[in-house]
Amino acid sequence: RALIATARRIAAGDFAARTELGHGSSELSELARAFDEMAASLQQSFEQAQRVMEVAPESFVVSDAQGCIVMVNAQTEKLFGYCRDELLGQSIEMLIPVRARESHARQRQAYLAAPAVRDMGVRRDLSARRKDGTEFPVDISLGPLQTDKGRLIISAVRDISERKEFESRILHQATHDALTDLPNRVMFREHVAHAMLHATRSEKLMAVLFLDLDGFKNINDTLGHEAGDELLRAVTGRLVGVLRQDDLIGRQGGDEFTILLQGFRIVQDIVYIVEKLLDAIAEPFVLGSNEMHVTASIGVTVFPFDDNEVESLLRNADTAMYQAKEAGKNCFRFYTAEMNAAMCER
Repeated sequence: RALIATARRIAAGDFAARTELGHGSSELSELARAFDEMAASLQQSFEQAQRVMEVAPESFVVSDAQGCIVMVNAQTEKLFGYCRDELLGQSIEMLIPVRARESHARQRQAYLAAPAVRDMGVRRDLSARRKDGTEFPVDISLGPLQTDKGRLIISAVRDISERKEFESRILHQATHDALTDLPNRVMFREHVAHAMLHATRSEKLMAVLFLDLDGFKNINDTLGHEAGDELLRAVTGRLVGVLRQDDLIGRQGGDEFTILLQGFRIVQDIVYIVEKLLDAIAEPFVLGSNEMHVTASIGVTVFPFDDNEVESLLRNADTAMYQAKEAGKNCFRFYTAEMNAAMCER
């Protein structure tokens, strides 16, 4: 009976239980000693597994078929801000953002119906929720564990906030100009392509502008490149201040900017904004002890009137900008087919 009672205690999770019957030389005593040795080995393996789990850099959360948390490690407490007693017996959905809890519960049931080891990196849009309500991106691996009390789910959770921030910085650097923090050529072209689709659906006009500063080279040559860079940042600020929420400005390089204007019913509304851009640039720039004067020449092309290709629209705006230069600078010109013919003749 002592052997049976000890076996039941071990099965219930009490790995320290022993029969204490292995002192004699009878066959029962030998069986009890073997049983106690097996129990000691099992306890050692369990304690080793627990120590590994406690020092693991990932959060480990073990939940049952009903989604109740039955075991966590120290990293789980650190990561989520709960103490162990606050987690045990609670629904694992408490660690999920509120908006995603119903979906998570359905996915958990689907996983139980077809359990399999799922490695980290399978999904890249997962988030978890801390005790204080803050959310953070995570990577999760899953594994099933079958016990005599039913199936458990082992979840290994890794905070990937730093990785996401690094990826975001790399993406920003790849798509933005280092000096002005404006979208670069690649990103600007992507936005123009999307804007063309939106303009087509909404049956509105869209304009692409090519803006080049007049007199910028003289400032670079006389005051130096640092002053020129400072002026470009100041110009960026003024241009952004004129544009509306849905408009976009990018830097092509040097003293050239491209601007996307959206949502127009009539061309005159485009003219109004272009004139405001010219006025903003024509005002003196006082940077440190220097007062700088520049103006702008702007070329304008309108979608869908002039073309329906991104590169063609940019080329049209560039062509019109050079016509504004030739017209005396500090002005704008709309693209016309005649301009293109004249450029080809040259």
